[in-house]
Amino acid sequence: MAAPGPVPDPTALPLGLGRGLVVNAGDPIPPSWREAPVVAVDPTALAEPGPVVAVLHEAWSRRRPLVVSLGVDAEEFREPVTVAEEPWRLGARFELWLDRLHFLVWANNYDARGGVEPIWWWGRKALRLGATPDSGAGSDVVLADGTPAWVDGGPRGPLDLGPDQGDVVIVHRESVESGSLKVEAPPA
Repeated sequence: MAAPGPVPDPTALPLGLGRGLVVNAGDPIPPSWREAPVVAVDPTALAEPGPVVAVLHEAWSRRRPLVVSLGVDAEEFREPVTVAEEPWRLGARFELWLDRLHFLVWANNYDARGGVEPIWWWGRKALRLGATPDSGAGSDVVLADGTPAWVDGGPRGPLDLGPDQGDVVIVHRESVESGSLKVEAPPA
């Protein structure tokens, strides 16, 4: 399977996408990402994930790019948490912190761990569903009908990419995750 087209500079992405970058702690941050805030996911964050989850959630929900400096093995918080307690006994403030942390680290961020060229996993997954790479990097992928598309990893909702985007459409990561390349409706 071919990789999606070249990864665009974050400053060249439509502002509405707000993608971030995940690097291993100690990896150099690519020059175009050096102005973005850096959030450490380390043993302290795994022991007390609430504060880091709050920062990551705000960046994700407001579509603000950031850099996640991963100071632990990603497998340490990948497995979904199992809770044996009856739900009504957990209380209204019960939270699956590590599940939320895992989601927010990966939902809208490129993977550049190990100093590799950043990988947009939602684009890779779209290729498995029949999209093709956009060799011109004017989008993440090209759909079967020839339409260029961004695969959005942010919160679901209308997303206006601005007037410079031409015919590029949006496919949401939730659609890709469910095995579909369904195009999102344009903002009203």
